[in-house]
Amino acid sequence: MMHMAEHASQAARRNELTEARARKLIDELLESTGMNPVSNLTVRAFCDDWLDSKRLSVSQSSFVRYTHALRLLVEGLGQRADKPLSALRPFDVAAYRDSRIKENVSGGTLSHDLRIVRSMLSLPGVRG
Repeated sequence: MMHMAEHASQAARRNELTEARARKLIDELLESTGMNPVSNLTVRAFCDDWLDSKRLSVSQSSFVRYTHALRLLVEGLGQRADKPLSALRPFDVAAYRDSRIKENVSGGTLSHDLRIVRSMLSLPGVRG
């Protein structure tokens, strides 16, 4: 069997190394060493998992706010919400912020929603 790095290199030279193929090669490499494959959760699935982890650790009213803020994020992403979490970029959070501003939400609501998104993603940057 050809070494995986050689295979990836040849595929890249032929312009055939897509992100999906590169992920598959990395997963095969990890599995061949007894490790778990890289998580390929979608943005939508990651939001759902994060919300599930918060369900019992926050108040019901906080959980409702978390759910609302993340539902708006996912809706704003459209089909991109079904891409891997690694495809989410800071400009996506900035676009979310801008869409909330256009909805004329209060500064407090905007700040709280952005804190929720940042907390989920652990993004220190985008400010409201």
